[in-house]
Amino acid sequence: MNITVHHLENSRSQRVLWLLEELALPYQLVRYNRDPVTGQAPPAVSGIHPLGKLPLVQDGNLTLAESGLIFEHILDSADAKIGRPAEPESARRYQHFMHYAEGISDASAFRASCSGANGRGGAYGCGGCEAFFRRPSRVDG
Repeated sequence: MNITVHHLENSRSQRVLWLLEELALPYQLVRYNRDPVTGQAPPAVSGIHPLGKLPLVQDGNLTLAESGLIFEHILDSADAKIGRPAEPESARRYQHFMHYAEGISDASAFRASCSGANGRGGAYGCGGCEAFFRRPSRVDG
């Protein structure tokens, strides 16, 4: 493996770095800092991924975004004793919990970023995201 990790501070890419360190795999690191006012990734990120998604890993000619997919690629490629089981039913169960955990952590992180705990009304100055979490009113037809 010839891995380059494009890392955005305070993001899910920290988990990718953790996995590579735990497996003692060599990698190159390209760091990006968030805009201090908006909290967003810098425009340079759009040059490596059209949607500006990070984390992003390049392994030779392969470019992967989304931390769950990156984890699976690293675990499948490394000589690790962890990862997806070979037996199909166990593999599906493994994938279920891998993606379940990702979804649960994302929802919590989204709520925290929109909570206004930073004094600006949300991590991105959006004034909080209460409307997003409000249950829609019922419309009788």
